[in-house]
Amino acid sequence: MKKSFKFALVLTVSAAAIMFSGCKELKDITAFNDLVNYYRFITPDDERDLGKYYYAAGQIDEYHKDGDPNTVQFVLPEVNGIPVRGLGYSNFMNSNNINHNSAVIEKIYIPSTVARTNGRYFGNCKRELTVYCSGNSALIMKDLIDNSDGYNHVLYVWSGMYSYFEKYLAKMGGGLSVHKGNVAYMFNADDMPNYYATECYYVDYVEYGEKIMRRPPEPVREGYEFEGWYIEPDCQTEWSGNYMVPEPEEGNDYREICLYAKWVKD
Repeated sequence: MKKSFKFALVLTVSAAAIMFSGCKELKDITAFNDLVNYYRFITPDDERDLGKYYYAAGQIDEYHKDGDPNTVQFVLPEVNGIPVRGLGYSNFMNSNNINHNSAVIEKIYIPSTVARTNGRYFGNCKRELTVYCSGNSALIMKDLIDNSDGYNHVLYVWSGMYSYFEKYLAKMGGGLSVHKGNVAYMFNADDMPNYYATECYYVDYVEYGEKIMRRPPEPVREGYEFEGWYIEPDCQTEWSGNYMVPEPEEGNDYREICLYAKWVKD
């Protein structure tokens, strides 16, 4: 017990240097990891319902190092092998709830590792948010509804969980626009870590006929190297930056594109 406490204390102090993954919309689909922000290390004494220990995401920097606004943010699925399971937390120095606290953010991508929020993560919004959720946490949806502050937030979810979110939205009495994402990044491994709630790593929505202009942080799998995203589960055709989301087939208004992680054993 003493050893665990010492380990948690060291990581709590060092968490102030951990990064969010910020992302700019660029033609070459470059993902930026240049934003220093805080992930709070949560010990069993803080939360006992989400496993032995985890990180919770905090504030989002409003600007990149080059001064450009940070309008698109990927919440990391893990930090140094420890899962990011929450959004927001209470500051250990006082009782303040820490939310995203950004006036310029427009899009937030949430991996399926995230299972909870502090109930106010989407509070104090200064504009409408579009949130992309690949997991199964109805608490994310509830947080968006409870803290809409008059804005019409939009939630895109993985198609495999869409009926689940529809059911809970009805129980909550509506108040949020929920849609299926049409681009799914699949972890594509039988031994996917159990802190991922679904096999979908991240989800996105791209207008049909347009290019995919963002990509998530590279996934991590113990004992393997990640070698890119592919169009098929057996990874024969690598996805290129010029790939456009094809139109739905005639008579349909929806089509999902799945991109699969390729893994090569170390």
